[in-house]
Amino acid sequence: HRSRQESKEHSETSGESRFRKFADERAIPIIELVLEESDYRDKIHLSSSGQRKMADAIEKYLHDFIKCHDGL
Repeated sequence: HRSRQESKEHSETSGESRFRKFADERAIPIIELVLEESDYRDKIHLSSSGQRKMADAIEKYLHDFIKCHDGL
């Protein structure tokens, strides 16, 4: 996930660009996560609300993935 500053600026870092390129080239999905300033307890670590948002996003992705691949 992005740092508090990166989320605030809505900017993509060069590291994030490289990560997206790597994922795209290998068909690895990226789970998008929108965080508010209150979702951080410091510059990088998520607060309980941020952790809940991340868990919910991952849970939704996994649910959809399993549903799509059920029976394989």
